[in-house]
Amino acid sequence: MTVSPASASVAVGAVQQFTAALKDASGNLLTGRAVTWSSNSPTIAGISASGLVTGLLAGPATITATSEGQSGSATVTVVPPGAGGVVFESDWSTATGTSQSAVRDGTRWGNYWEFNNGSGVQLLSVVAGGPPGYANALRVLQLGSVPGYAADLQQDNLPILSTDYYVRFYMRNDDTSPAGDHVVTPDIQAYQNLTYMRKFSGTNGWQFVISLYGCSFIYPISHIGPTITLSHGVWYRFEYFVHFVDATHVQVHPRVYDASGTQILGDADFLQQDPGSAVWNGRSDWTLASLYATGFSYCVNPGPLQSFAVGNNGQQASVNTGLSWYYAGVQIRTDRWPGPSFVRLERAQVVGKQPAGFLRQDAQAVVQRPFLPQAALVRDRQSRDRAEQCTVDGLLLCQLVGGQRAEQQNHTGVFQPDQL
Repeated sequence: MTVSPASASVAVGAVQQFTAALKDASGNLLTGRAVTWSSNSPTIAGISASGLVTGLLAGPATITATSEGQSGSATVTVVPPGAGGVVFESDWSTATGTSQSAVRDGTRWGNYWEFNNGSGVQLLSVVAGGPPGYANALRVLQLGSVPGYAADLQQDNLPILSTDYYVRFYMRNDDTSPAGDHVVTPDIQAYQNLTYMRKFSGTNGWQFVISLYGCSFIYPISHIGPTITLSHGVWYRFEYFVHFVDATHVQVHPRVYDASGTQILGDADFLQQDPGSAVWNGRSDWTLASLYATGFSYCVNPGPLQSFAVGNNGQQASVNTGLSWYYAGVQIRTDRWPGPSFVRLERAQVVGKQPAGFLRQDAQAVVQRPFLPQAALVRDRQSRDRAEQCTVDGLLLCQLVGGQRAEQQNHTGVFQPDQL
């Protein structure tokens, strides 16, 4: 069997079609034979049932075609995108349902975890009915912190290390749990560096903050957010410009748009904790706009910002509402604000082995991980009196915990619920 082309180079986000030629013992071309395609590195180069490769992360991969006992291989090198442009996107257009192929949007997302205590409970699924222009959405179920469930999608190694980048996602929230679920982050174990979305819900709507305390917690400006209440059942578009002032300091500029596409929030609307009472550097009314006007920037560990994750973090004290929130139209790029447009690429189911960290090789299997609740712990890295800094207008914003969990726990062993 011969695979063509024998080698190819494809940029992240681009596609390359491969074909297989099967011959008999006499060298005659055989037609109409079923061919199975696989990639030895599906997180780098995903491949569809028809041999279409999608570049996901920079690196090498081997593509193999198999049919009737014969096989042939080709090599593909995925290279970073050119200056500017899209480095990651997902619209969940592959399929609806609960399969890995649907939830991971074909091979778009390199990691998918369901932390469910071995119960078989699944929090993530894809449903029809996204915002305008998007047929589907990722549905995230809220089942609370007792006995404890969490689930996440995460893409790693994005080519944005200490580089300015832009993030966009659409979100609709129907959940009413009041706990501060941090549900859109970089690496799920390093959310302290930047939490794009930490939501607080009630029966009348929901609010959110962004959080930045990668190097130290600075009360009252490490949790900062708008005071308006967003509506349940409504799609909003969230965009963020992450500007690196230097290799380890950022200024994050958020924008929020309503269902009509009108911008309703910007830097000046993101207000410090406890405004009017909590004083820092002589003021009690800090916004992102006024902070950045002084030249202030937040210290971060830039490595985890190369990841992007959405899901349900299993927040301590979250309530089993049986309700959901939804995501659509994720895009990360390095050249400009994303806006509402989306370039759609072909999606397809992975054939072959799953990425490292999955407990089963079945492409349709849901990954099951044990999930053990953990009491909040306080350590000396922040002062004891910070307990009172975890509330804004009576809402519980955080539980103090000590230390950052080991990186390998993100992929193997027991997942601990996020509590800060």
